[in-house]
Amino acid sequence: MNVGEVAIVLVVGLVAGALNSVAGGGTMITYPALVFAGLDPITANATSTLALWPGYVAATAGFRRELAGTKPLLLRLAVPSLAGGIIGAILLLLTSDRAFELLAPFLILGAALLLMWQDRHPPAAHPERVAAATAGLLAWQFFAAIYGGYFGAGLGFVLLAGYGLFGNPDFLQSSGLKNATTVLINGIALVYFIAKGTVVWSDGLAMAIGATAGGYSGATIARRVGARPVRRFVVALGFLLAIALLVKALV
Repeated sequence: MNVGEVAIVLVVGLVAGALNSVAGGGTMITYPALVFAGLDPITANATSTLALWPGYVAATAGFRRELAGTKPLLLRLAVPSLAGGIIGAILLLLTSDRAFELLAPFLILGAALLLMWQDRHPPAAHPERVAAATAGLLAWQFFAAIYGGYFGAGLGFVLLAGYGLFGNPDFLQSSGLKNATTVLINGIALVYFIAKGTVVWSDGLAMAIGATAGGYSGATIARRVGARPVRRFVVALGFLLAIALLVKALV
């Protein structure tokens, strides 16, 4: 990559990392960017996982204040997160490039629609139900993790919706939980992708630098700006990118 390409990749990673930290949706930026840069759909998706994973680690650190006292819940969520993440990664590599190229725009569109619904129907607060880590929450986490290992665009929205459905203490704490469990989901998927040689290291690592910085700063953005403006921006961007990817796949 030349200097200009590196700069673009860094900026894409920075924006995606910040979005992931606050509300999710980073894959909706990194995946199309890598596809338009010339990577095939499966490799672009796997490389996107490499690019964004350090950002989730940084975001989890950024939300450490909100995560205080959630260790028992995180330990319960770890098993379905890891199990679902590896299943999703295996399913991805069983999908043909052409099938995934056609499917990806609709996955991004679905993620944007879910975030739009979430913006209009904020979760209710029932902290005692979240702390209990009910069977329903664990099942939700497992199926969300399968999706996250497979693609990941909108995974944050799915997780936040689940935490709201089963009792969300507050948005910032749920954002921290979402980031921490995504470290596990994407981490196990990334190990599988690397073992199968499905990532492009140059693009992924350059984008990861930006995503790490964006992920850590995302907590500050969330506290100052709030989640709603960020969600609305990601929804609009998601619709545009879904259309662009669909046109590219069909032309």
